[in-house]
Amino acid sequence: MRATYPAWPASDIARCQQMLREVFVPPIHNFALWAHGNWDLACMKAMMAIGVFCDDHALFDRAVDFFYHGEGNGACCTTSSTKLARCRRACDQQHTFLGVGQLAEMCEVGWSQGLDMYGTADNRAAERL
Repeated sequence: MRATYPAWPASDIARCQQMLREVFVPPIHNFALWAHGNWDLACMKAMMAIGVFCDDHALFDRAVDFFYHGEGNGACCTTSSTKLARCRRACDQQHTFLGVGQLAEMCEVGWSQGLDMYGTADNRAAERL
């Protein structure tokens, strides 16, 4: 949006970036280790997108690192409990598909930045989708 909408003045872009950093990042900065994986996925996805929008490599990398190595239930190797890609909340379809959607969106943000997050851990993310 920032790069493709020419009518958006630079001052408004800067204000939006400031709001994202000051309002949205603080509550998601440490992810959601106390919750089910969907919370972590929402935090990671938002953090990645904000990192891209704000051209903040450290913020983007923090989310990607958590995806690969995080201790929460949303990290790649904990969101799917087996190679068959069963998720932790499979008995609850609404939350299951929310998590699958968030994972897909997060992998797409990574893909647009040159990362193949789908192929992680023997295609674990791709198998969930």
